[in-house]
Amino acid sequence: MSESRDRPPERRQHPRTRIAWPVLVEAGARRYACQAVDISAQGAKVSPQVPLRSGTAVRLQFVQPDGPLLRVGAVVWRVDGDGLAFLFAHNLEHEVMRKA
Repeated sequence: MSESRDRPPERRQHPRTRIAWPVLVEAGARRYACQAVDISAQGAKVSPQVPLRSGTAVRLQFVQPDGPLLRVGAVVWRVDGDGLAFLFAHNLEHEVMRKA
């Protein structure tokens, strides 16, 4: 069997783009300096894992290499062993696809 047959089919409507952007995760008065490892128009994966639970509302500030801060409201969608997956409050298709 080929490697491509071993993987489940991609179900994402918006593909992820690998990045290495600093990101500030703000949850109420708490702030965590992290690294975004991938991003799409609808969400992002951030490492390392910080003490937040699924469903927590946050504010994310991405530091793009050649652009202004990208600020977005989000919710912790999933807590993984290697970080957190966030779902954005609104679609960032134009902002993300322009910069990533």
